[in-house]
Order: sequence, then structure tokens, then C-alpha cells
Amino acid sequence: MTELEHLHIQRRVLGVCIIIAVLGSSIACTRGPKGLSRSAYLAAEKTVSAIKRANEYRDAGVLLFEPRFLEAEREADGMMALRNNASDSAAADIARSCVKDLTLYREIQTIHLNYLNRPPSPNFHQKALDDYDDQQMVGDAREAIDGCIATLSGYM
Repeated sequence: MTELEHLHIQRRVLGVCIIIAVLGSSIACTRGPKGLSRSAYLAAEKTVSAIKRANEYRDAGVLLFEPRFLEAEREADGMMALRNNASDSAAADIARSCVKDLTLYREIQTIHLNYLNRPPSPNFHQKALDDYDDQQMVGDAREAIDGCIATLSGYM
């Protein structure tokens, strides 16, 4: 084998090694079943924990809920900044959706509590129907939050 042929083979082997190294590093840098980047995976873990904490206090007063909600919002915003691929973007969007669901739940809860504290209605049957609708809205909002957390957890 001539020196030129030997050099040509070395270049091919080097090229193949570089390709394998690049492919291997891109595969090794993703985590979870949906292929989050390493940084997004770590951020998703923190975000899920923060959203779960806020969710545990969703029915508590402002002093207990608000700091946990702000932490969840901050972590979700952090995920938005770490988007490196389509999975990262999808997970970040889901995290923002969970935070919006928590906000919506608190708004629905406030409306429901204001309704319960209103003066009594002379029409009992309509009141019972209204109570059911408000309770159903609150229940639906709870289910939306729980479903959102489960979806986001599926990325890890």
C-alpha cells in the first residue's frame, strides 16, 4: 500500500469517527421519552416540581399560593429560554399552559366564591342550577391543571 493510499484511508476513518462522535453526542444529549435537550430536561424537572407545589396550594389563600405560583411561572419562563429543539419548545409551551391553567383556576375560584357570598336568591331551583354550573367549572379547571401536569411529566 502506498503512502497516499494509507493517508486516504486514515482520512476516511477519521471522517467516520467524527460522524459517529457527532451522532453519538447528539443522541446522548437528549433525555426522556420525548428527547428533551439536557438543559431543558433539567429545567422541566424544576418546572414540574414548582407547578406541583403551586397546585397543592391552589385552594389556599394568597399568602400561601402566590409565592409558589410565582416560582412556577419563573421556572416555566426559564424553560422558554432554553428551547433547543422541537421537543424543548413543546414542553415549554405545555409548562406555560399549566401556569395559565393555574391562573384560570384561581379566577374561576374567585368568581365561585363571590357567587357563594352573594345575597340569597328567591328562586331556589335556579340557585341550585347555578351552584352546579360553578362547581362544574371549578372541577373542570382542576382536571385541566392535573392533565397539564401529567402531560408535562410525560416529557421526563
